[in-house]
Amino acid sequence: MRVESPSSADDASRSHPPPESPQIAAGALPFDVRDALEPIPWEQADRYSSGLAMWLTLVAILKNPLLAVARIPWNRQDFVAPLVLCVTSGILGHVGILSTAFIFADVDAVLGPRFAEYGVSPVAGALLSLMTVPLGLVLRLYVTSAMAHFILKAVGATQRNYEATFRIYAYAGTCSLLALLPGVGAPVSMAMTLLVVLLGMRVAHRATPGQSFLGAAPHFLGLLLDSGV
Repeated sequence: MRVESPSSADDASRSHPPPESPQIAAGALPFDVRDALEPIPWEQADRYSSGLAMWLTLVAILKNPLLAVARIPWNRQDFVAPLVLCVTSGILGHVGILSTAFIFADVDAVLGPRFAEYGVSPVAGALLSLMTVPLGLVLRLYVTSAMAHFILKAVGATQRNYEATFRIYAYAGTCSLLALLPGVGAPVSMAMTLLVVLLGMRVAHRATPGQSFLGAAPHFLGLLLDSGV
């Protein structure tokens, strides 16, 4: 039986180094390491409660948006889980925006013009609007993601089906939770949502930067509608 000397073993290990983990491989792009990553917390219902999964998903996005996007499963034939995440985050974010308006701003000046034509006070109007927020969020998610997928398909940038685009916009909606932060929450939320959408286009569909911005156009349109432009 052949016995290698320590020096020959060392030489062999140097000539054939152990494979580097795809999670930490230098220069590896997210779509190159997807198989080595565990799903984002919201997709691990058997491991986390809903509240904890939502919080951990937001934390993952804030810590490393690109890596978090790479952990999103794109094809699970499940629209309900990401829809629930997006709508719940949006409702909480809406509550945060209203709370900021009540605490730091002149409610009559900020919300008065929106509800004056209906003959209700700003406070009553804000509370009534909470009843329509869930439906509005659902419609907005489906419409914007469908528009984005159509645009991507028109420019030849769809590497996956519509569910992937839907999930991009749904998980981007998690950033609405940042609107709970007093004062700066709303603008930070909008910026992070846009970032996740752009990264999602890049990772899910391998779109170019220009194609990614086109895919994010419905998001910009939604912002314009929100601002009343």
